[in-house]
Amino acid sequence: MTTPVYRGMPPTDRTFTVEPWGSIRCGGPCRDDYGRIVAFQNRGGQILRLQSAARDSYLAAERRIGFAILVTGSLRSCEQQADLYRSDPQRFANPNTTGHTRGLCIDVSTNLSRWRQGRLRRALLARGWHQSRPVDEPWHYSFGIEV
Repeated sequence: MTTPVYRGMPPTDRTFTVEPWGSIRCGGPCRDDYGRIVAFQNRGGQILRLQSAARDSYLAAERRIGFAILVTGSLRSCEQQADLYRSDPQRFANPNTTGHTRGLCIDVSTNLSRWRQGRLRRALLARGWHQSRPVDEPWHYSFGIEV
């Protein structure tokens, strides 16, 4: 398991290096113009959008476990996240404090056997992903930061 480079969301926009995957950018107010966001296809054919370092780590985790990681959520626009937050602030984070608006978070399907869930969790945690609330949000993983 790796240590996050930052706990929470930095108050200002900053760059961090998540070894060996590369640099991530996060912090400050929500914005929709993160240039590091790349679209890619996972093993299951889903199109995901993450920052490059998070993508590389995610794909390495998929290779390690040997099956597709079914993602139920990844990059969200500031407006999408604000709508979710307004609809249920207990369930969804403010757009300024979540990695979903920065291409650094994924929500994964928990509709897997316990064995597969364990393999998936171990593979992600070993590659720079974190779970800040594994008991009540076992589907939520953030890359590099712990939010």
